[in-house]
Amino acid sequence: MVYQRSFSYDKYLEKGNEQWRAMPEALRDGRFDPNFTAFTLGEPPDWFVCSFYSGFPRQDAQLGLYSMTARLGRRHEEKLAIFLGDPGSYHLYVIPSALKPDLQALLRESHGVWRGSLFPDSAGAATTVANHIFASG
Repeated sequence: MVYQRSFSYDKYLEKGNEQWRAMPEALRDGRFDPNFTAFTLGEPPDWFVCSFYSGFPRQDAQLGLYSMTARLGRRHEEKLAIFLGDPGSYHLYVIPSALKPDLQALLRESHGVWRGSLFPDSAGAATTVANHIFASG
């Protein structure tokens, strides 16, 4: 099974602004700084945040929106559901394993999305080659 989560980015932005108004202890000089609260000795405020992260080939290629919570062990999808509050604003897609090869072929042929485009760095290339060699026997 492949699990893919999606959510309304607009709803997230709206709720994000509400979150910080209700949680001034998570702000430093009026701005959110995860290092300010996530890496403290005490229990941090219970925030949830998503951020685009770039600077490495893999993150740049994937255009990923990464989620973070302040507290260890928090399941992000549960926090996201609580955070957004509206069940229509998020969804979990479960893709049966049997569909994976056809879906991968469709993504590659129709959209140019494949392992090499998602993992364009040397570690991704090495894993792709190793998978091919070991799969070939």
